Amino acid sequence: MIIVTIEVERQVKEAECLVALLTKKLTVTLELPGVLKEDERLYKYGETTFFYYESEGQMRKSMLVGLDKGTAALSNEELRCCGGKLAHALKTQQVAQAICPLQAVGTINEGKENAFQSFFEGVLLGDYEYDRYKTKQKSLLVTTLVMTVFPSDLSMVKTALDRAGVIVDSVKWARDLANAPGNDLLPLQMGKAALERFKNGVVEAELLKEDDLKREKMGGILAVGQGSKNPSCMIILRYQGNPATSEVLALIGKGVTFDSGGLSLKPGENMGAMKGDMAGGAVVLGALEAIARLELKCNVVALIPCAENMPSGNAFRPGDIVTAMDGTTIEIINTDAEGRLLLADAISYAQRLGATKIVDIATLTGACMVALGKVAAGVVGNEPAWAERLLRAAETSGEKMWQFPCYEEYGEMIKSPIADLKNTGGRWGGAITAGVFLKHFAKEIPWVHIDIAGLEMSDKQSAYCVKGATGFGTRTLIQLVKDMECSC
Repeated sequence: MIIVTIEVERQVKEAECLVALLTKKLTVTLELPGVLKEDERLYKYGETTFFYYESEGQMRKSMLVGLDKGTAALSNEELRCCGGKLAHALKTQQVAQAICPLQAVGTINEGKENAFQSFFEGVLLGDYEYDRYKTKQKSLLVTTLVMTVFPSDLSMVKTALDRAGVIVDSVKWARDLANAPGNDLLPLQMGKAALERFKNGVVEAELLKEDDLKREKMGGILAVGQGSKNPSCMIILRYQGNPATSEVLALIGKGVTFDSGGLSLKPGENMGAMKGDMAGGAVVLGALEAIARLELKCNVVALIPCAENMPSGNAFRPGDIVTAMDGTTIEIINTDAEGRLLLADAISYAQRLGATKIVDIATLTGACMVALGKVAAGVVGNEPAWAERLLRAAETSGEKMWQFPCYEEYGEMIKSPIADLKNTGGRWGGAITAGVFLKHFAKEIPWVHIDIAGLEMSDKQSAYCVKGATGFGTRTLIQLVKDMECSC
């Protein structure tokens, strides 16, 4: 665990380990004889060097972190990555206390406060571990990382750290939820976790249980969950950040707490990863918590439809006809194309709650991974300006997203000869046709869909991401609402 504190430089005494953030634009004066010489590797972006040196007759630790990319300034995302690498190095070396002068970060780009915040986000996210189910802790080491600044920067840097802490807390909660095993995070358990988290009253929390779903005729959610003995539900959260406007942003996240594929059963290999099929819902929960804690001036309603997609004698079948909340009839082609059925009902319900703009986020299609790999999320929208706004927020947050086309021809691929729609248009263009399916339910309201399949989990340590759930998308949604403050 890493605890970050901010101090004015002259108030800090020498610690166990000195961390130097190096750029060629900034001369760092350190008493490290023979180390800080003209060596390109020491300054290179992302490079970390750990060594011992002698000072006053004692051997001391030092760590160098390179922040230089030649003539190019580091982006905020690159600063996050450097922060994550620093956190990983401190933990690997089991450093109990370190001092890190922050002057170099403040020279990286023009947005000084954002640069500090991004670096802090990287450090705090890189510190994440999910060890809830370990009976023996690997390490109880607590690392105190003292960041030193000039007196003139103290207030700004503390604000940046506080803001980073709120955002990171939300991402870590999203990661915790997505990492939880399916037997411990059933649909109702996910709902109860949300109610408990938001019990302070700043966010109004409600849980629609299965009888409520039946009363509202949410046939999509009910169909997906009918094969499981564990009842479905929908989490509804309301945050009123700007009572002076009627504008309401709906954030909708897929909450399939385990996806076996239903009767269209997935292959057994790696099926365990399908505990993370509720990552979109986890992202929405985390984002809304941060939005409320940051007191952003925007009205937001969050909806997370939760179900477990299991095969049984009660499961819905390929060939079934399901009626969604808005009356649309859907021919089921594949029961593993289930997430869009949940989202369809949630999109309809969001409009009943007064949504004037909608964003949905989901681990929706393997086809998105085929198109974009595990590098970027796929985006489909019905209004260019709204989609562009989301993409700008993603770029600011450092989360890569790419917009797919939404041509009318894709709509032809999901027409059914016996119902209004099919729940899948087949293999070709699958990420796009899934989005076009959801577009039908958004009707004329500005709507954008984010497919995070493949990005919700990482199979390796990478900068500020660790193995397991990533919380991808959380920071983008927070940034989107922050950007909307002036127009809500």
